[in-house]
Amino acid sequence: MKSKIVILVFVLALSGVAQAQTTYIVLEEDFEGLTLGASPEEAAGTPGVWTDTPPPGWFVDESGVPGIGDPATDGVADWAGWAFTNKDWWVDVAGDQNRSQYTLGQGTVAVADPDEWDDSDHADSAAGGWYKTFMETPAIDIFRSKGGTVQLKFDSSWRPEFDTDYHQTAETHLKSAFLLEPDLIGDGLKLLNWRNVSAERWVELIPDTWPARRRLLSSLAGSGHRTEALALLEEMLQLPQEKEFLGQAASWAVQWGDPRLALEAGERWQAEELANRRGGSSLARATLAVARVHMTLGDPAAAYQAFRSALDELVGRSGPSSGASLELLTGMATVYLQAGQIVMAQSLFQKATDLAPYHAPAFLGLARTERRAGNLEAAVDQYREALRLEPEDERVTTELDGLLLEMALTPKRR
Repeated sequence: MKSKIVILVFVLALSGVAQAQTTYIVLEEDFEGLTLGASPEEAAGTPGVWTDTPPPGWFVDESGVPGIGDPATDGVADWAGWAFTNKDWWVDVAGDQNRSQYTLGQGTVAVADPDEWDDSDHADSAAGGWYKTFMETPAIDIFRSKGGTVQLKFDSSWRPEFDTDYHQTAETHLKSAFLLEPDLIGDGLKLLNWRNVSAERWVELIPDTWPARRRLLSSLAGSGHRTEALALLEEMLQLPQEKEFLGQAASWAVQWGDPRLALEAGERWQAEELANRRGGSSLARATLAVARVHMTLGDPAAAYQAFRSALDELVGRSGPSSGASLELLTGMATVYLQAGQIVMAQSLFQKATDLAPYHAPAFLGLARTERRAGNLEAAVDQYREALRLEPEDERVTTELDGLLLEMALTPKRR
């Protein structure tokens, strides 16, 4: 497969009711049409392996290469900016160093190689600017293309290579920036990820403050480093934490595949809410988080015990039909419904409707449970009651319409 750049355009042609989709290429380049000559300095004089002349209409800007224009200070001339070379020769003459792992490129490839360029004397990069080179395609006519239909595709490979001092200096600057302005952490960590800096180094570079560590957790998980994220989360849970963090930690741990860590965070959150004796809704949310994790771990008895103790506490605080009590009751019913325990879900939703015949979420949950159980007529009745209580709830309208359509399309059994 050649190293190539392809720009595709998808056009939808309409004619009456007939529709046809066409894809056409407005630019394609694999560099195989270039005439390769002798290498100037790298294994000097090797024939048929190198050129710095791009395809017609293309433009290479090498003005950002330190010392360019002076053969005595422009490094290895072959790599002073973008060049076009035989891949196998380039891999061999550079001693490979993982260049052969660029398997998508074969034959003639476009190369910007500051590592090889650096092997000969050049102007000081720190003083005059680091190696930069750009390549532009010809102007591309996309006048006939519909908006949002043009695609750019290209094969590429990039590998980092730093001088030790440069790498350490960059990390020092990043660490100072994070201390001065924590809001930069998200973008800074994206840069580290792009530069292939190991996730273990991220932890060392981030200030040991609550806002910084929280951003680090999100960035680690968002970049696919869930193992490191869970390790950091477990470390943070060894310290006293605010209730809001405990709730977030429980959610993160579930998402990242560690229900036992989620249970630890959730139970601490629930214990603090029980001790607080204020904020009934937050106790309901904490309890539901714990119950969900218990169900995930296959322990429905523990889930019910967590629910039952919290419900008794809320009933004692504010009564069985308070907003917090109903939130916990319907929430736990939903947990059972999601787990496929229809009888328990039906029982709790029914209890909620008995306690509060004005509580639309309980009727909606009961409707979903009846539908799941195959009691479609009963489900319609509950949907209609939920809609009577909350006529603006689009979820109820959508689900009821869908159920009625399903019933109309399903032949009745005789």
